[in-house]
Amino acid sequence: MSTLPITFKNVQELITLAKQIIVGSILKSLENDVNLCLSLPFNKTDAPTNAYSPATIYCFSVIDLLGSLYAGNARGGDNTQNARRYMKKFMKYSPDDALLLQRIYRHKLVHLAMPKAVILHKGQLI
Repeated sequence: MSTLPITFKNVQELITLAKQIIVGSILKSLENDVNLCLSLPFNKTDAPTNAYSPATIYCFSVIDLLGSLYAGNARGGDNTQNARRYMKKFMKYSPDDALLLQRIYRHKLVHLAMPKAVILHKGQLI
């Protein structure tokens, strides 16, 4: 991975590229793939069933990207916090809900592929 900075002539050039990538490619792909993952009836319990984990992984990866863009930094370190800030500001999640979603789903899905069934949060098992 390169450590060279990515530079733009001006902010408008950055915004234009971000729109092309996000609106022109990522959001269309996200919608298409998540719809495909969730195309079966939700009460269907015999195989094949919906692909909840891949849909959730993709959603969280896009939230991480958008959080990094919103923060203006995608070089690591604060990606989780950047995503949480994005979730609160633009997705209108409460601070607790954003934290819980990340604690239950994001880490396990992004790094280990399975969500936690139970977590300890503010002295409660959730």
